[in-house]
Amino acid sequence: MRFITLIIIVLLTTKSYAVDIRNMVDDQNKTDLLKTIDPDKHIFGIPFGTSEDEFIDNYGKPTGYVKINATDNGMLYGKSFFFFFENGKLSGIRISRNILDWKITNEMLTNTAFDSISWKLSNGLREGTTKTEVKEILKDRLKTGRHGFGTFYTTHKAKVELDFSHMVNAGDDDSAYHLYGVTIRTR
Repeated sequence: MRFITLIIIVLLTTKSYAVDIRNMVDDQNKTDLLKTIDPDKHIFGIPFGTSEDEFIDNYGKPTGYVKINATDNGMLYGKSFFFFFENGKLSGIRISRNILDWKITNEMLTNTAFDSISWKLSNGLREGTTKTEVKEILKDRLKTGRHGFGTFYTTHKAKVELDFSHMVNAGDDDSAYHLYGVTIRTR
């Protein structure tokens, strides 16, 4: 009888003294980010020209920071998102499965605002789009770089480079090539 009374007292007091700690936890994945990138206007709703400091204030400290040259820096968020800053202002993005070497990436634990985003460009291109579909969307705007290397297109304000992965078990035509990465730089 004492044992049952003790259990009832514990249950009643536990319920009445429970504390809601949800607002005390930093929810890194709670963001107002869009999933779409418009190469002429914004990256996930973040306008081109946003300062490094403002970017960090809004999206947290980067996973890594790189000094590219005298005027350009880059911030890595998670394993897949590298943001370019020219003269301290947002000027582009590189998205790929692994920005760093895949062996290093496999060791990384990340929790950034960008980790859960399935990116999409404003014209409908997204990770996994086949080269056949890319050609249908871009038509004659799709270009190939010098010596046949690199696939890209330009917009009014940016150059968009597309990276494809060949699915060897799917044949050799354009439907066997899937979009896996993109680099966007303002021009």
